[in-house]
Amino acid sequence: MQCGYVCIVLIIYLAHQAAASGSVFQHGVMSGAPLPDSVILWTRLTLPTMEGAFVVEYQVGSMKTRPDAVANIVAEGVASTSADVDYTVHVDVGGLDPYSVYYYQFRYRDEEQRVDFLSAVGKTMTSPLPGQHVEGLTLGTASHLEIKLCQRQLEIEMQAPGWMSCTTCFHLAAT
Repeated sequence: MQCGYVCIVLIIYLAHQAAASGSVFQHGVMSGAPLPDSVILWTRLTLPTMEGAFVVEYQVGSMKTRPDAVANIVAEGVASTSADVDYTVHVDVGGLDPYSVYYYQFRYRDEEQRVDFLSAVGKTMTSPLPGQHVEGLTLGTASHLEIKLCQRQLEIEMQAPGWMSCTTCFHLAAT
């Protein structure tokens, strides 16, 4: 799987789309720190009234049945968030298979309005076991500054015709 500046621009684009749609997951979803049996999942709530603690549900599955649904659930649970952590959600999902692709999604239930808000479906992968043979590996990286520059460029491009890639982001590849 190739990932680099295109993935970063796509993540920023999806976050921009979420913000425009009124989603409570305006910052999108991300994953990182893959180990052979676990990954860290991340999102952030943005609610009209940000007071107190909130509960967010998550699901991790081995398939995605349509753009907004996770299937073959292998892990699920709840996480809480509050002002102490800037309403971010960090979930350490364990018990996963090495070198495997997973899809994940967060859900926030607004009990007052009786509405469920779903995040975008994210895609992640666990790392291989030490010494496990892999066909190839692509690594991507971007600093906070590069992401901000990409985000600003994307905002400009979304207002103008055409879609250009962000040249300030880069990726490293090793095969």
